[in-house]
Amino acid sequence: MSWFKKTTVLFAAMALALGQAAFASSKTINPVGIATVSKFYRDQYAAALFHHEGVSDPEILINSGKPKRMVMVIRARQIPARNFRMDWGLAVEINHQKHSDYKQVSLAGGGLEEFLAFPTLLPDEKLYKNDVLTVELIRSKKSGNLNTLIKLNDKYVVAKKGARLFRVLLRCWLGKKPPSEDFKNHILGKQKNPKFDQLLPLFNRAKPSV
Repeated sequence: MSWFKKTTVLFAAMALALGQAAFASSKTINPVGIATVSKFYRDQYAAALFHHEGVSDPEILINSGKPKRMVMVIRARQIPARNFRMDWGLAVEINHQKHSDYKQVSLAGGGLEEFLAFPTLLPDEKLYKNDVLTVELIRSKKSGNLNTLIKLNDKYVVAKKGARLFRVLLRCWLGKKPPSEDFKNHILGKQKNPKFDQLLPLFNRAKPSV
């Protein structure tokens, strides 16, 4: 069994231990907003945010403690592991200089390193077009506690107790230094992305249900 398969089996067991989401339903719904992240005028990934809160205030969404889902669909031909780590590492750093969450998730076992490093466990250390990365904040039916689960396609790659890791990653989209102001407005649903209707089928195929 490959190292990646062993790791995803381990995280799947951890995800099961953390409890099933009280977040999912049988219906697939549309995202609140869809945005894109580009480099050199080429889309790297399309992003969508799913929640039921009915608000667009970034701080409320980050800190509310209610179930949410971030979904990213890769649009570039490929994204090497080193690029993934560099881009997300920088986004985390510039958005969390004064937030205690960053210190906690940066500690060994806090979850941030596992998130930044998981692409290095892939067979050729790359994400490919149409790969789907999902970051969920769920509430365990068993314990009632919040947990963070991260999947690549249908494989769990990170499973952590608590909401800190989710808040850190969501702040990369909704914080003071988002990928762009257009991205932030589109993902919050404050402005409709001109590509919304074109990109929506990508997320329907990903079947995010909340």
